[in-house]
Amino acid sequence: MSDATPASESERHATWPELFFDLVAVAGISVVAHQLEANQPWQHVAVLAVAFVAFWILWASVTTYGNLLADGASVAVLFSSMAVLGIMVASVPEIYGDHARAFAIAYVVGRLIIARPWSRGSVVVDMPIVQATLGVIPWIVSIWIEDDSRYVWWAVGIALDLWVLLTESGEKRVAHAQQRLNRVLAAPRRGRDRSRELPTSVTALAGDTTHRGERMALFILIVLGEGIVQLIAAAEVSEHWNRALFLAALGAFALICELFYIAVVRGTAGLALLPADALPARALWVGHLVVAVSLVTLVAALGQLLEEPSEPVNSHTAWMLALGMAGYGLASAAAHLAGRTPHAGAVAAAIGFPTVAAAAWVLLFHESLRASALGWILALALAVAGACAGRLLAGPQHAGPQHAGPRKRRATH
Repeated sequence: MSDATPASESERHATWPELFFDLVAVAGISVVAHQLEANQPWQHVAVLAVAFVAFWILWASVTTYGNLLADGASVAVLFSSMAVLGIMVASVPEIYGDHARAFAIAYVVGRLIIARPWSRGSVVVDMPIVQATLGVIPWIVSIWIEDDSRYVWWAVGIALDLWVLLTESGEKRVAHAQQRLNRVLAAPRRGRDRSRELPTSVTALAGDTTHRGERMALFILIVLGEGIVQLIAAAEVSEHWNRALFLAALGAFALICELFYIAVVRGTAGLALLPADALPARALWVGHLVVAVSLVTLVAALGQLLEEPSEPVNSHTAWMLALGMAGYGLASAAAHLAGRTPHAGAVAAAIGFPTVAAAAWVLLFHESLRASALGWILALALAVAGACAGRLLAGPQHAGPQHAGPRKRRATH
């Protein structure tokens, strides 16, 4: 295993092993989307949300590993993490029962795998939970719990990790690590410890922004791809290929295309129209998580619009569409405010108001609207948001780090 070293400053792109690793994200998003389609009790939805965040944390940790070590990343680590994530995905359909323990064990193993490959004196500042294992402890406890309280332990573990991600700045982590190292260096050393070489200073590991942005964008592409799959699958089983079905499919497809443009082509980490350098890495990761949850919720409901396009949708589908759209709009608006982009307040309003208004409209009036109209309502709101915010941000187009796409491939041994 190669020691962790700061990533190269030159522009680089995802390697073939990293793209292969992302196949497990395709499977994970597909399984979660299918679970969300069913009208389940809110307790099951909450467990599914916690499971998805756990899946995302492990994916993001492995992505950070590849980002920081570049060509030094071990294929063994990528493939073993992929296997662990595969077990987690396979456990999801029965996660409310027999397979919960398997999911928890796989998550713990995955977190321990990705916490090990770092050299002494190295501190990951972009994604601190890669090295912090405090949030894993509740998951370990849950392995021996038989009743539903194990899911509370999972939620506590997720909350601890997100708290670290939100509050632990890179400077603070480096300073604390240096203090611990100084105490070790000052302490008397005996026996084997005398032969161990210790660094005298802590190295802060910051990743390649282009590569990180591309990896985030690829995850969002996978989510949007699941939306396309949902539409095709719904059209395939439809008994009547008529005008209503065509209108419903076209509206949902237009919505996905608009999301692709403002989230991937013109956005950063999936956040609509956000310049690449607006937020630090830790904040981008948080935004990426919120966007991923919102869009998975949204695209999981799109297939439902094609089942009975001439009839109103049920309240479950309406809630999914509304929460997904509102969550995405609010997350993007908050990112512009936090990043203080040009005309941040106006841009946030331009993105947030139409998306939230459309979400509220769908939620309040879905019983009196045809399913075929809902996709168009959301697509129109997103078009208005993109046009107004884009005009406010007018100037040289900001090509986010993901804009270049995966052009180059590096050989990985």
